[in-house]
Amino acid sequence: MMKDHQTYQDMPENYLHCFNETCELAETCLHQIVARLGISSDCVVKAVNPKFCNGAACRYYKSNKPMRMAYGMSHAYDKVLATDIVTLRRAISRHFGNSMYYKRRNGEMAITPEEQDFINKLFHEYGYPDDVSFDRYEDELKW
Repeated sequence: MMKDHQTYQDMPENYLHCFNETCELAETCLHQIVARLGISSDCVVKAVNPKFCNGAACRYYKSNKPMRMAYGMSHAYDKVLATDIVTLRRAISRHFGNSMYYKRRNGEMAITPEEQDFINKLFHEYGYPDDVSFDRYEDELKW
């Protein structure tokens, strides 16, 4: 399911703007799109210095391509041996931090594709060949 991103309603408050119109990535960069569309309701905005962002090497580039985010891990341990559950849970919790782990596990916070890969690789290292079954998926912008 794809959310309607034409209005960019999920844009974080005080989102970084980019006014470098000569950048080769301008058409697909969220920072550039936000600046160009003038959708911020802030009187004063933060902006990237054009001297430091230009082209494919821009460290501030954020793609406007939606990503497949996962939510919730209520069945992640269903096929895991009891002896491995504590160790796996501890490793994931250590990676994200305790409160962030529980927000992701309970579906309160998105699990990015990179984080999904990390979790799946960890399960594979413990000998579980199947990918983790997350509760639901949504295509979203990664602000």
